[in-house]
Amino acid sequence: MLWKDFAEKESCDGCPLLENEICPGGWKCYGNEPIEPPCCSFADDTDLDIWVERFLIQQQKWEEREDRKIREERKKKERAEKAVETRREMRWYCRGEIRELKQAEKALQAQKAVERLASDFAEAINFTNEMFRYKERKQVKPEISAEVKRLEEEVALAKEKYNAKRTEFYAKRKAESKEIDRD
Repeated sequence: MLWKDFAEKESCDGCPLLENEICPGGWKCYGNEPIEPPCCSFADDTDLDIWVERFLIQQQKWEEREDRKIREERKKKERAEKAVETRREMRWYCRGEIRELKQAEKALQAQKAVERLASDFAEAINFTNEMFRYKERKQVKPEISAEVKRLEEEVALAKEKYNAKRTEFYAKRKAESKEIDRD
């Protein structure tokens, strides 16, 4: 049915736009400016059946895109929640190694601060002695530097233990998921 044939009736009765709930049935106003029906912009040679069919196809595609978008957002949110839960479980599983690593790192930082302080004092003393032309020079005790190296090795060992425990956790988790998939 062409639009020009239908427009001569000047009535919305039997309109395919109204039947498919595309048009509100004439001009509508919801408190603001009036909303014109889609038929106001039709050319006389517009075939209403083809126009409705194309509109419904477009609407269906739009709804599919929106549904896909919602599903993707839901999947993304579920993956994020699963990752948070996995990290929480991993931290709990590796809590001893994490504590040991943190303690070793704190001890290393403290010992490095002691070494810097000793180095700064030695430098200040040497600068003063040089200024007064004394021959005596001071340096950082080798025990302090040796302790720093020992603590660096301890930190490296703690990191290795932690990484091994993490690998064990993920391997265990993967084995559990494969076991669940078999059931």
